[in-house]
Amino acid sequence: MMRTWDEIQTLAAELSTLYPDVDPREVPLKKMRDALLELPDEHRPADRVTPELLEAVRKAWLEGALAEEEEESPGEP
Repeated sequence: MMRTWDEIQTLAAELSTLYPDVDPREVPLKKMRDALLELPDEHRPADRVTPELLEAVRKAWLEGALAEEEEESPGEP
């Protein structure tokens, strides 16, 4: 199955799995770009990685991390 850069949620989930203790807000865009390009899939051309894509992945990664934190420590009743 060929994957594309449009699969923002999948990309964010893969980064979250690879870097579970990393706060996405602390990752410079250059490092995030490098991490995305290291993901296994030869059908994702590097020239399609834009700042907009990186910000979208960061947002999805952060939302996933925050949701996971809420699940681990539910609020008070």
